[in-house]
Amino acid sequence: MTINLTFLDPKLTITASNISLTERKITRFSRFTDGWSYGRGEAFSGQAIENALIIARKFNSYGFLETNALPGESGEIMITAYTKECCCEIIAYANMQYDFILEKNDNEIERKETIDFETLVELILNFKVIATCRPVHLY
Repeated sequence: MTINLTFLDPKLTITASNISLTERKITRFSRFTDGWSYGRGEAFSGQAIENALIIARKFNSYGFLETNALPGESGEIMITAYTKECCCEIIAYANMQYDFILEKNDNEIERKETIDFETLVELILNFKVIATCRPVHLY
């Protein structure tokens, strides 16, 4: 897999192994079968996995290198990006809908549920501004 990134901060460095850890984890969710969580837990659809991979790549492309993914029992996937003070959680559903939760210093400051991808991208850009106190310039 080849990943091309453009970072806003030229001081950022990244290795291919660091960026793909969350993506590899998400890809492994495709191996889960119905009942994966102590008899509960739905298998993940290809669409849910692809949606989660897109979000993980979006976080990485904006310079968020500390990310994680967790499986949900109803087939959803939570993708999280962390900074020193902020945490952004996105839940990706197979139906192309997303939930967005932003926390700063362990306090929830924004929550949007059942949003589309375009709205989600705007919220992730806002997270970038909040987390770094710098405006985002798209290239």
